[in-house]
Amino acid sequence: MNGQRMLPNCCEEWILDPAWKWGLKIPVLEMFYCAPCGHPWQCTGDGVFMELSTRTSYFVKERNGFPYLSPADGPQLALERCCYLNLIEVIPGRGGEFICPICGALWAMNEETVNGLFREVYSNTKTGQRFARKEGSPRDYFVPLNQ
Repeated sequence: MNGQRMLPNCCEEWILDPAWKWGLKIPVLEMFYCAPCGHPWQCTGDGVFMELSTRTSYFVKERNGFPYLSPADGPQLALERCCYLNLIEVIPGRGGEFICPICGALWAMNEETVNGLFREVYSNTKTGQRFARKEGSPRDYFVPLNQ
Protein backbone atom coordinates (compact mmCIF):
# COMPACT_ATOMS: atom_id res chain seq x y z
CA MET A 1 0.00 0.00 0.00
CA ASN A 2 2.98 2.29 -0.41
CA GLY A 3 3.02 3.20 3.28
CA GLN A 4 -0.49 4.61 3.26
CA ARG A 5 -2.72 4.16 6.27
CA MET A 6 -6.33 3.14 6.80
CA LEU A 7 -8.58 5.11 9.15
CA PRO A 8 -11.76 3.40 10.35
CA ASN A 9 -14.55 5.19 8.51
CA CYS A 10 -16.78 5.04 11.57
CA CYS A 11 -14.29 7.26 13.41
CA GLU A 12 -14.42 9.91 10.69
CA GLU A 13 -18.20 9.72 10.64
CA TRP A 14 -18.41 9.98 14.42
CA ILE A 15 -16.31 13.15 14.36
CA LEU A 16 -17.52 14.81 11.14
CA ASP A 17 -20.95 13.64 10.01
CA PRO A 18 -23.50 16.49 10.20
CA ALA A 19 -25.94 14.22 12.02
CA TRP A 20 -23.33 13.47 14.71
CA LYS A 21 -20.47 15.99 14.76
CA TRP A 22 -19.65 14.40 18.08
CA GLY A 23 -15.94 15.12 17.90
CA LEU A 24 -16.48 18.73 16.89
CA LYS A 25 -18.30 19.29 20.19
CA ILE A 26 -15.55 17.81 22.38
CA PRO A 27 -13.56 20.31 24.46
CA VAL A 28 -9.83 20.56 23.76
CA LEU A 29 -7.77 17.91 25.63
CA GLU A 30 -10.82 15.77 26.37
CA MET A 31 -10.65 12.10 25.42
CA PHE A 32 -13.54 10.27 23.76
CA TYR A 33 -14.23 6.93 22.06
CA CYS A 34 -15.72 6.16 18.67
CA ALA A 35 -19.05 4.52 19.53
CA PRO A 36 -19.05 1.88 16.73
CA CYS A 37 -15.45 0.64 17.03
CA GLY A 38 -14.20 1.91 20.40
CA HIS A 39 -11.01 3.61 19.09
CA PRO A 40 -9.78 6.17 21.63
CA TRP A 41 -9.47 9.78 20.42
CA GLN A 42 -8.54 13.11 21.94
CA CYS A 43 -9.34 16.60 20.74
CA THR A 44 -5.95 18.36 20.81
CA GLY A 45 -6.98 21.68 19.30
CA ASP A 46 -9.61 23.41 17.18
CA GLY A 47 -10.28 20.90 14.40
CA VAL A 48 -7.37 18.65 15.43
CA PHE A 49 -7.89 15.11 16.71
CA MET A 50 -5.40 12.46 17.81
CA GLU A 51 -6.17 8.77 17.41
CA LEU A 52 -4.61 7.62 20.68
CA SER A 53 -3.83 3.99 19.82
CA THR A 54 -1.52 5.10 16.98
CA ARG A 55 -0.67 8.60 18.32
CA THR A 56 -1.60 9.99 14.87
CA SER A 57 -2.99 13.51 14.63
CA TYR A 58 -5.59 14.43 12.03
CA PHE A 59 -6.75 17.87 10.89
CA VAL A 60 -10.30 18.57 9.75
CA LYS A 61 -10.12 19.75 6.13
CA GLU A 62 -12.66 20.40 3.40
CA ARG A 63 -12.72 19.60 -0.30
CA ASN A 64 -15.59 21.06 -2.33
CA GLY A 65 -17.51 21.66 0.91
CA PHE A 66 -17.02 18.05 2.04
CA PRO A 67 -15.23 17.60 5.41
CA TYR A 68 -12.61 14.89 5.93
CA LEU A 69 -9.73 14.06 8.27
CA SER A 70 -6.21 14.40 6.94
CA PRO A 71 -3.12 13.07 8.74
CA ALA A 72 -0.93 15.84 10.15
CA ASP A 73 2.21 14.05 8.96
CA GLY A 74 3.42 10.76 7.59
CA PRO A 75 1.55 8.61 5.09
CA GLN A 76 -1.75 9.83 3.71
CA LEU A 77 -4.97 7.82 3.89
CA ALA A 78 -5.28 5.00 1.39
CA LEU A 79 -9.03 5.58 0.96
CA GLU A 80 -10.50 9.08 1.23
CA ARG A 81 -13.77 9.52 3.14
CA CYS A 82 -15.58 10.88 0.08
CA CYS A 83 -14.66 7.80 -1.96
CA TYR A 84 -15.52 5.45 0.90
CA LEU A 85 -19.01 6.90 1.34
CA ASN A 86 -19.72 6.87 -2.39
CA LEU A 87 -18.40 3.33 -2.88
CA ILE A 88 -20.37 2.00 0.10
CA GLU A 89 -23.62 3.82 -0.67
CA VAL A 90 -23.72 4.46 -4.41
CA ILE A 91 -22.24 1.64 -6.47
CA PRO A 92 -22.46 -1.62 -4.50
CA GLY A 93 -23.14 -4.51 -6.82
CA ARG A 94 -23.52 -2.23 -9.81
CA GLY A 95 -20.21 -2.98 -11.50
CA GLY A 96 -18.48 -0.79 -14.03
CA GLU A 97 -16.78 2.54 -13.40
CA PHE A 98 -17.60 5.36 -11.01
CA ILE A 99 -16.21 8.89 -10.62
CA CYS A 100 -16.21 10.28 -7.07
CA PRO A 101 -18.13 13.58 -7.30
CA ILE A 102 -16.01 15.14 -4.53
CA CYS A 103 -12.38 14.38 -5.44
CA GLY A 104 -12.76 13.12 -9.03
CA ALA A 105 -11.11 9.73 -8.43
CA LEU A 106 -12.09 7.12 -11.01
CA TRP A 107 -13.03 3.71 -9.58
CA ALA A 108 -13.81 0.41 -11.25
CA MET A 109 -15.76 -2.37 -9.57
CA ASN A 110 -15.67 -6.03 -10.44
CA GLU A 111 -16.25 -9.27 -8.62
CA GLU A 112 -13.32 -11.56 -7.84
CA THR A 113 -12.39 -14.47 -5.65
CA VAL A 114 -10.29 -13.14 -2.76
CA ASN A 115 -8.83 -15.70 -0.36
CA GLY A 116 -11.39 -18.21 -1.57
CA LEU A 117 -14.38 -15.88 -1.11
CA PHE A 118 -16.33 -14.11 -3.84
CA ARG A 119 -16.01 -10.34 -3.18
CA GLU A 120 -16.70 -6.98 -4.75
CA VAL A 121 -13.29 -5.45 -5.52
CA TYR A 122 -12.89 -1.73 -6.12
CA SER A 123 -9.84 -0.39 -7.95
CA ASN A 124 -8.68 3.21 -8.17
CA THR A 125 -7.80 3.38 -11.85
CA LYS A 126 -5.23 6.17 -11.34
CA THR A 127 -3.30 4.77 -8.38
CA GLY A 128 -3.96 1.05 -8.92
CA GLN A 129 -5.01 0.65 -5.28
CA ARG A 130 -7.49 -2.19 -4.76
CA PHE A 131 -9.95 -2.76 -1.92
CA ALA A 132 -12.23 -5.69 -1.16
CA ARG A 133 -15.61 -4.90 0.33
CA LYS A 134 -16.40 -6.94 3.43
CA GLU A 135 -19.59 -7.20 5.38
CA GLY A 136 -19.30 -5.91 8.90
CA SER A 137 -21.32 -4.89 11.86
CA PRO A 138 -22.66 -2.30 12.10
CA ARG A 139 -21.50 -1.39 8.55
CA ASP A 140 -19.57 -2.78 5.62
CA TYR A 141 -15.95 -1.76 5.25
CA PHE A 142 -13.04 -1.99 2.81
CA VAL A 143 -9.87 -4.01 3.22
CA PRO A 144 -6.82 -3.07 1.14
CA LEU A 145 -5.57 -5.85 -1.11
CA ASN A 146 -1.83 -6.41 -1.40
CA GLN A 147 -0.48 -5.32 -4.73
